[in-house]
Amino acid sequence: MDNRKKEEISQYQTAAYQGDPEAQFNLGRIFYFGYGAAMDRTEALRWYRAAAEQGHSEAQYRLAGMYEDGLGAAKDAAEAIRWYRRAAENGHAQAQYDLGLRYWYGPEAEIDKAEANKWFILAAEQGHDAARIHLRENGCAEIGEDRRRAVRQMQLDAEQGDTDARYRLALAYIYGAGVEKNLEMAQKWYRRAAGRGHAMALRDLSVMYHPDYEGTEDDYSKLMQFLLLSAEKGYAEAQYDLGWIYETGDGVEEDQAESFKWYRLAAEQGEPYSQFTAALACEHGRGTARDIPAALEWYRKAAEQGSIPARKRLGEIYAGEIAALKDEETAAKWYRLAAERGDSESRVILGSFYLNGTGVERDAGEAFQWFKLAADKGDGKARIQLGLLYVYGQGTEKDEAEALRYFSLAAENGYDGPEAVPWYKLAAGRGDEYAQFQLGVMFYHGYGVTGDKAEAAVWYRLAADQGHADARKSLCIMHDRKDLQLETGEFLGWYTAIAEEGDRTMQHNLGLMYYRGLDGIEVNRPEAARWFRLSAEQGDIESQYFLGQMYSLALGIDRDEAEAARWFALAAEQGHPKAQYDLGCFYYEGKGVPRDDAAALGWYQKAAAQGEANAETNIGVMYENGRGVEKDEAEAFRWYALAADHGDTMGQYNLARAYRLGLGTPRDPGKAIRWYSLAAEKGNKSAAEELAAMLAEMTENPETLYERGMDLLGWKARIDGAGPPDYTDTAAAEKIAGEYRANMETAVQWLLRAAGQGHPAAQYELSRIYGSIIWLQPDGKGNLVRTWGNAPNTESIILREPEPAESFTWKLAAANHGHPLAQYSLGWMYEHGDCVESDDTAAAVWYRRAAERGDHTAQYKLGEFYSQGRGVEQDDEEAFRWHLMAAQQRNIFSCIYIRDAYARGIGVDRDEAEAARWDEVLGTFH
Repeated sequence: MDNRKKEEISQYQTAAYQGDPEAQFNLGRIFYFGYGAAMDRTEALRWYRAAAEQGHSEAQYRLAGMYEDGLGAAKDAAEAIRWYRRAAENGHAQAQYDLGLRYWYGPEAEIDKAEANKWFILAAEQGHDAARIHLRENGCAEIGEDRRRAVRQMQLDAEQGDTDARYRLALAYIYGAGVEKNLEMAQKWYRRAAGRGHAMALRDLSVMYHPDYEGTEDDYSKLMQFLLLSAEKGYAEAQYDLGWIYETGDGVEEDQAESFKWYRLAAEQGEPYSQFTAALACEHGRGTARDIPAALEWYRKAAEQGSIPARKRLGEIYAGEIAALKDEETAAKWYRLAAERGDSESRVILGSFYLNGTGVERDAGEAFQWFKLAADKGDGKARIQLGLLYVYGQGTEKDEAEALRYFSLAAENGYDGPEAVPWYKLAAGRGDEYAQFQLGVMFYHGYGVTGDKAEAAVWYRLAADQGHADARKSLCIMHDRKDLQLETGEFLGWYTAIAEEGDRTMQHNLGLMYYRGLDGIEVNRPEAARWFRLSAEQGDIESQYFLGQMYSLALGIDRDEAEAARWFALAAEQGHPKAQYDLGCFYYEGKGVPRDDAAALGWYQKAAAQGEANAETNIGVMYENGRGVEKDEAEAFRWYALAADHGDTMGQYNLARAYRLGLGTPRDPGKAIRWYSLAAEKGNKSAAEELAAMLAEMTENPETLYERGMDLLGWKARIDGAGPPDYTDTAAAEKIAGEYRANMETAVQWLLRAAGQGHPAAQYELSRIYGSIIWLQPDGKGNLVRTWGNAPNTESIILREPEPAESFTWKLAAANHGHPLAQYSLGWMYEHGDCVESDDTAAAVWYRRAAERGDHTAQYKLGEFYSQGRGVEQDDEEAFRWHLMAAQQRNIFSCIYIRDAYARGIGVDRDEAEAARWDEVLGTFH
């Protein structure tokens, strides 16, 4: 030990004996990890307890782990739970999560899911990702009344401006923790907390825009915007996310240097995943210069926080992966630390170290214990090693039966253990049917031997002849897969015997044979139904579905829709997608069950989530007709599109119909023809008939009509002759004007035809034409140019007079079809009372629609309306949000607003640095 380390330990001891909890914790850490002193778990426990008794949360957490694992003291689950609880009550997020796990799963504590959710929620509110994942996957239905009261208070606090309450309320809506789960409300409260600069809210809001996040809009630009804001505020989880995004190129260009920058920032704040990732980057020179000492330091820091990968990597490095650092004793120490936290591979390596005396004293008994821990958790290599220890009596008494058991378990794992083969053959040669069967498994799959199905059949048959049921079953399966040819009488006899013993898989397979007439067996639907029923009653999902079909269609049994519904329900509840679809149909039609549109929709949705395309079509039908849901043609269109893309003929037909009629989407005859054609090719008669009718009626695609109209609007008239025309000549000018008028009228006709088919750009162009005076006037260079506006001069030649009512009609049509310029223009008209009565509320509605489609001028106007309380409730945070969107598109007025908002703290926390940054942005405008 160097003098510096001795001095450090001496200082810790002096302070620890004087009662300093931090020194006591550090002294416990030194003895736990063996830093500069011999590893001594008893001494570590003593000092961790001293610090824990004084309220040191990390010491409390580590003390709980030691009692749980039996390190430094006997295992004591009750004591472990007590210290987990004290650390959790002290705000330790990992302790809160771990305590939640123990109440959720047991056995250390009595299972209490309400109590578990209480701790998961507290951990999640601190940003603990694993707690959040658990809540997202398992829901929050079980909570206590205390939590409900807390949420009610949280809502009051949030409405009164409490930023942290807003964040916690968003989490409550995410997980349904005390309120009904609602992603839209969650996003709303995240935004309101984020608007006050809440770093965790900014990060969580960013996650909701990722494509993997279901139920929200996908938008990488918003994701990066919010994530960067969170990371720049120093939130380590956001910094880690940015590191991962740049490392993997998820939505951005891959940039390892940028990735390392963010990982390092998070690592410096103690974020363990980032510490481990930064260590990997330093070790391999990824995004930074290769730096082994720095890598070791980051690995060590992550390992001290419990990172199993970091502990294992340190073991690998010191075991000799980096030759210059080889230190087997240190390697053994790190492998032990990983093994003690449950890492199976580290347990196997540590067992090998004890078996061979690598870095530790040779101890076969200790090796046996580590191999057994890993083997009992399913590790194939550990099972082979344990089997060999039983064979040779190392670290335990000789026990060939136990050896064979572990060899067999390894084989079932698919672990290639050639060491076990001689022992199997020895036992098999003595007539051991179990060993014969396992040799069959090994030769069939190539586990530890060269795969040989003929050899497998030999061993299976030897075991089968002794009555080994699994061997008989394996021979039948080989026959089914054409790996072996059995006589019909032989395999049917075995199938029947195994099925009669209650094997549900064989019962199902036997049912299929009789149902379809396989392998020389005559079709016998009543017999098929008998075997399906036996299998279905044991919970076989496929048999339940088949039985439902047979009752529904009267295949070998009398039709019984109620019985069909019962079997479909049993299969559906186990997740069978076709059964879920059929059960949905039964509820929709009232077959065998009372008609129930809500139940039908629920089962259709479950089937659709598993890719059942016809269920997607039926959901679309329900939304189109408003059955069981509020009528929503846009949602119907979305489901039809999904079903069509998944190949469902009715989905393709309905999608074509939607495009033809404009159901939930703008009309698009071209797309309608495409989908009608696909459905017709698959034999859909209605699709073929409507396609023929459409082709007969159709003139031209609206896009083509629109393009023709726009080409004519851009037409330049010319006068025949050798030289350039003299546009100052009155007759020539009138001729040009006449040609312009003729072309413009033709253009209007083309645009009207396109607009009549719902083409928004054509509708908007017509609103401009009808809303303006259009004239020709000299440009000062001897040319006449077409001009739009409201104030021609006396030299102008009028081409068209405005028609305000017609203009408004087409502008409204374009706006309703989602044209952002039309939407913005309507907002302006309502704001200024142009052709309509002034109406700030209506103006705000149209500005919002245009703003949501990305129009920066509309975003600016909406920001102004929120700032001034015009047409909407005054809301500085909403004003800031819309101005920020516009500013990010370089709207100069919004840039000014954002700068001033940061400078004065209007709608956002005051931030002089951000104000200065926006001032710099303004300096780029020329």
